Amino acid sequence: MSAKFKHQSEWANIFVIAGFLGIIPVVFVGEIISDSGSKSGAVLLLLGYFVIFLGISLLLYYLPAKFTADEKSVVFSILGIKKCILYSSISEIKVTREFIRGYRGAAGHYDEVITFVCRDDEDLTYRRTIKVDFDKLADNPETLNETFSDGIFLKLKEYIENNFQAA
Repeated sequence: MSAKFKHQSEWANIFVIAGFLGIIPVVFVGEIISDSGSKSGAVLLLLGYFVIFLGISLLLYYLPAKFTADEKSVVFSILGIKKCILYSSISEIKVTREFIRGYRGAAGHYDEVITFVCRDDEDLTYRRTIKVDFDKLADNPETLNETFSDGIFLKLKEYIENNFQAA
């Protein structure tokens, strides 16, 4: 079993805050550059900062990820960094859903979260955004149950439980 999903890094919010604070020294350096006569250099510095900041922010919020599960383990890969979880090391698998409120009136979204509680006291958590059509949901609230029951992490949990019990 395998699937691709978008993973949000736990460092995303911290990076955004640090990035906004980081604009202060960039503005000062830009001011020094423009005082020395190079206005275009200052503009390029600010533009470059914003492009890099925006690119890294989007990447941290929407990291391309995938998992592959076989008879003995599941391997999660995020940006080429792989983490193998042996079924024998798992003591519990939890799949939950969280509603994430939007900022300043923006529509929120649901995240499907899978947590592997391992025997070596290591908890591994992965999350993905669930696409919910809120217009359909307003017409028929039962579509939310259908959307939740079709989650890839829920299917992964069932797959692991079925394979590990059979082994």
